[in-house]
Amino acid sequence: MQVLGRAMMLITTLHLPGVFGYDPEASITGLYTGPYFDPLAPRNLTAHLGDTATLPCTVRQLGDKSVSWVRMRDADILTVDRYTFVGDERFESHYSTAQETWNLVIKYVQERDAGLYECQVSTEPKMSQLFSLRVVIPKVTISPPGDRFVKSGSQVQVDCQISDVVQLPDYIFWYREGKRVLDQKDPNMLVTVNQTGAESITSTFIIHKVKREDSGNYTCMPSNLHAASVTLHVLNEEHPAGLQGERNTSASSSLRTNIFTTLCALLVLIAWSPGMETFYFTDTEPQLSEQDDSERLEVIHSVSTSSHETILKGISISGESMGSHRQDSEVRRALAVSSRR
Repeated sequence: MQVLGRAMMLITTLHLPGVFGYDPEASITGLYTGPYFDPLAPRNLTAHLGDTATLPCTVRQLGDKSVSWVRMRDADILTVDRYTFVGDERFESHYSTAQETWNLVIKYVQERDAGLYECQVSTEPKMSQLFSLRVVIPKVTISPPGDRFVKSGSQVQVDCQISDVVQLPDYIFWYREGKRVLDQKDPNMLVTVNQTGAESITSTFIIHKVKREDSGNYTCMPSNLHAASVTLHVLNEEHPAGLQGERNTSASSSLRTNIFTTLCALLVLIAWSPGMETFYFTDTEPQLSEQDDSERLEVIHSVSTSSHETILKGISISGESMGSHRQDSEVRRALAVSSRR
């Protein structure tokens, strides 16, 4: 019966996913006479991009057997015992005698390092155990993004959102122009921290009534990650309207200029087209005339209003240049536009 029970236990090991040659009952009772894997060793690991990842393969009663690490995506043998077999110096194998663990160490982890790795023991038949490595890119962002323009006396709230982290930061500090913000000493300010998920946390910075002197650069600094910044602009009540009016005036002037330039371009194109009738524009009614390409074309257009006068003058096109460059769209003459209020 003991022999039958032993055989049943060995058959059971074949159904453990990713683990071959492991008997949980034998590992507890000490019935194993050869190597076996530690069932409690972590096998799903996560590392930050650029950090060092460690995959622990714990093998009990190894004896004179060897331990190898294999990358599954290309079947490359990375290490055998303490020796590295790939040209990538980021990969190393470290052995911990106290823990009986062969650690595959990957320095400066990159996104392509994510995937499955196999720890093999040189028994007959081979024993192996699979490990999964996930590589994440920590994100530290300010919400809402971009510079903040606020009115003096209003409340300002800035969120520093931290996500995709293996280990949450021990603290998150806020700085204004390089000087740490201490909300405990200023009742007008408040800093709160809330964990929003297993791998995410948010720090919120609030100014209850913002003042002009609160303008400046604000930086969110987690203890173990890169920083994120935002620039706060505090304006008086009349400033936003003034800025908006200035933008409207500029946009309106630009629109008028663009329309006038387009009309002038159309006139030039009409004048260059052979066999087309040409209009002469003066201060009086338009006059229709025909002319040969060799003749010179002079267009004088005057638009006068009570607040703006635009004069287009001196557009001349010689027949010689038109004959050699009629197929080109390149403008050959300068357009002089003078404006005065």
